[in-house]
Amino acid sequence: MQGVWKRFGHVVAVKDISFVARCGEVHALLGENGAGKSTLMGIASGTMSYDQGSIEICGQSVDRFSAAQAQRLGLAIVH
Repeated sequence: MQGVWKRFGHVVAVKDISFVARCGEVHALLGENGAGKSTLMGIASGTMSYDQGSIEICGQSVDRFSAAQAQRLGLAIVH
């Protein structure tokens, strides 16, 4: 994930987020209400569009993933 932004009208929900997750790693995303956690996970799983930046998993752009492909890769949103 490199330089990802998401806006809802004039509200910036996710601002210039970048990180790398390697095979076998497990990550948790923590933050206050309204911090953009659910938005970021929706973007990372391919269920929500983003306005700027890029996201790749195994060399393939996330915006081209189907729900079935995301599931096979182990992408999950757990509240």
